[in-house]
Amino acid sequence: MRETAKAQAAEQWGLMRGLWRWSTLAVWLFSSGVLVLVFAGLWLFGERLDDLTRTTLIAGLLLVPLIALGNLRGAALRGLRHVVAGQLPEHVLRPGLLIAFCLIVLLALPAQTLTAATAMGLHALAAAIAFGLGAWLLWRARPREVASRPAPIYAARAWTASAWPLALTSGLQAINAQIGILLLGLFAASEAVGIYKVAVAVATLIAFGLQAVNLVVMPYFARLHAQGDLARLQQLVTQSARAILVLAVPVTLVFVLFGEQFLALAFGPEYAGGDTALAILAVGQLVNAGMGSVGVLLNMTGHERDTLRGVTIAAVANVVLGLVLIPLFGLDGAAIATAATLVIWNLLLRQAVWRRIRIETMAFSLSLKRAFGRRPTIRFFERSRGLTAKEIWAMLNLVTPIQATKAYQSIFAEGKAEGETEGEAKGRAESLKRLLVRRFGPLPVWAAQRIDAAPVAQLDAWLDAIFDAASVEELIGGDVG
Repeated sequence: MRETAKAQAAEQWGLMRGLWRWSTLAVWLFSSGVLVLVFAGLWLFGERLDDLTRTTLIAGLLLVPLIALGNLRGAALRGLRHVVAGQLPEHVLRPGLLIAFCLIVLLALPAQTLTAATAMGLHALAAAIAFGLGAWLLWRARPREVASRPAPIYAARAWTASAWPLALTSGLQAINAQIGILLLGLFAASEAVGIYKVAVAVATLIAFGLQAVNLVVMPYFARLHAQGDLARLQQLVTQSARAILVLAVPVTLVFVLFGEQFLALAFGPEYAGGDTALAILAVGQLVNAGMGSVGVLLNMTGHERDTLRGVTIAAVANVVLGLVLIPLFGLDGAAIATAATLVIWNLLLRQAVWRRIRIETMAFSLSLKRAFGRRPTIRFFERSRGLTAKEIWAMLNLVTPIQATKAYQSIFAEGKAEGETEGEAKGRAESLKRLLVRRFGPLPVWAAQRIDAAPVAQLDAWLDAIFDAASVEELIGGDVG
C-alpha cells in the first residue's frame, strides 16, 4: 500500500507496475513453499491423521494463496485511495459468503453434511470469489498510465528490506497481545484466565476508532510524505488524532465507570469480577488511542525498523512486568503489565516519529519544540535555565534591542510567514550533501537530485536524523528509479 501510494504521488507508473508484479510473484513463491512443506509433511506423517482431518487440512491449504493474494489486491486499492473497495472483498464479502454458504448447506442438506472439511471447502470457495472481485476492482481502479502497460521498474532490494521488518512487527504484535493471557495461565486458575480474556477483548473496542481511522489515512500519510508536504501531513495527523480521541473517550468512560455492570450484562455475572482489569486496560487503550497513529505513520514514511524496535522493547517489557506483577495481583497484575506496555510502546514510537520526520502525533501537545518551532530558540531556553529574568534581559540587550531579537520574533511576532527562501533551502541541501559524503562516501546521483528537490522542512528532518541513519537509503529512501 505504501509503495503504491508513493509511486502514484511521484507518477512513477512503471515502478507501480513492477511493484504489483513483484509482490504477486513473492506471494506465489511463499505460498508454494508453504504448500510444498505441508504436502511433504502429509506424505511423511499423513497416516497418523484420520481422513476428515487430512481432507480439512488439504482444503485449508487452498486458503493460503487466495487470502494472501486477496489482501495484496486490497492493499493496492487502498494505496490508490480506494479505501472502501480495498476492504470490501476480504473483510465483508468473504466472511459474508462463508456464512451464507454454511446456512444454505444446513438448510438444504442433512445436518451431517456440514463437516469441518465441508466448511473449509466452502471457505476456500468464498475466498476465491472474494479474490476475483478484488482483482476486478483493482483492474477498474488502476490508473490509465498503468493500463497502458509501461515497462515495469523493480526496486526489489528496497522492497525486501521494508518487508521483513513489517512482517516481524506483525508477528510480535500478535505475540504481545497474548503474553498476558499466557503468563496468567501459569500463575492463576483457568477461571481467571477466562475473565481476563474477556476484559482484553472488550478493552480492544476502545482502539476501534484508531484502527478505522488508520485504514483511511494510511495511503495519504505515504503520499504526503513522498511529496515532501510535511505541513499538510502534520495537519492530517492532528485531525485524525482528534477524531480517534473523540471516538475513544466515551467508550473508555463507560468501561471505567460501569465496567462491572457491562461485563455482567454482556457476559454474565461470573465475569463481573474483571471490572478492575477492564478499567486498567481501558486506560491503557485510551493512551494508545491518544498518542495517535504512531506505528502507521512510521511504517508509511519508510521507518518500519523504528516500529519493530519499539514493538520488540514493548514485548520484552510485557514479559518482565507480567512475571513480576501477575504473582502479586493476579489478573489485575496482567492488566497493569499490558497497559504499561501500551504506554511504553506508544511513547517510544512517538519519540521516533518526532526524531525522524518532526511530526507531532497527539491530538493536543504542549511540546516546546512544537510551540516555539525553531531549534535555536529551544537551545536558547535550555542554556538559560540557570539565569534570572533580569540577567537574560541584560544579555539580550547587550547585542540588540529585545524587540529585534530572533527569539522575540519567533515567539511573539504575529503573522510570521511560513517557509524558507530558496537560498536557505539550497544552503541546507549543500550542508546535508557534505555530511552524507563524509559519512557514507560519494553520493549517488539520485540521492543528490532528491535532496536538491526537497523542501526546507524535509531537509531539516534529514539533517536532524543523519547521525541515526545507517545508510543514505535509510535516511532519504532508496532509489526508486
